[in-house]
Amino acid sequence: MEAMRFIDSHFHGLGMAARGIELGRLFGDLEGLGFAGGLDIGTRCDDLEKRIETIRPLSDKVLFTLGSGPWALQADADENEGKPIFSIDRIMEILKESLRLNPCSIGEIGLDYHWDYGTREQQRELLERQLDLAYENALPVVIHCRDAMEDTLSILSAHKARGIIHCYSGSPSQALELQRQGWMISFAGNLTYPKARSLEESLACLDLSSILIETDAPYLAPQAYRGQVNSPLLILETYRKAAAIKAISVEKMGEIATGNFERLLGLSKEP
Repeated sequence: MEAMRFIDSHFHGLGMAARGIELGRLFGDLEGLGFAGGLDIGTRCDDLEKRIETIRPLSDKVLFTLGSGPWALQADADENEGKPIFSIDRIMEILKESLRLNPCSIGEIGLDYHWDYGTREQQRELLERQLDLAYENALPVVIHCRDAMEDTLSILSAHKARGIIHCYSGSPSQALELQRQGWMISFAGNLTYPKARSLEESLACLDLSSILIETDAPYLAPQAYRGQVNSPLLILETYRKAAAIKAISVEKMGEIATGNFERLLGLSKEP
């Protein structure tokens, strides 16, 4: 990897480990390549303590989110008699208990209409209650949105929330509206795919101050590695693509994304 400072605003450490990536070696390699920080993202309401215990000893540059995505509403037919493992009320109880572990943000949370995770009403309730939790605790959020941008925009507009739109998949006009509302917009490896014209146009229309870069590892490896297990070691391809779209150097793109990340999470030393 070229010498540069860079961040990965969204990855799943336990997911990478489950797919054969040795996390100690990964973070050791990243340390020598300019890794300035990253977010290890929660997917279950009860996974924060395990993620911290696994990853914190390996890197002091990783921060941890806490949240429960819409997949929590999916029935577990094998182990829970065809019902979700936790009710929405119980999810919220566990999240509130886990705040003692000092997550840096609430996420990933959101809507996913591509899959039948519960009902859409349940998805919206779970999202809104977590947005309220984030606001009550002065925490930013990390938003998952798949095939649900209109409802996502409507809900976010009605809540006093701030944070990251993860793995952006909307239109250029929706990107501009999210930027107007103050959101950071994060682009993943699918920005490099041949049919990513809408994503390219969305990134092109945004101010540099609104852009983050992520892997979503172990998912969405960039085009050059498509089909492989993704990791932050492969993120340079996405930085290169973003830099080309914005007509700046890849080093400058790394510097900008790092500054945006640090500013959002209160890590910046600038006033």
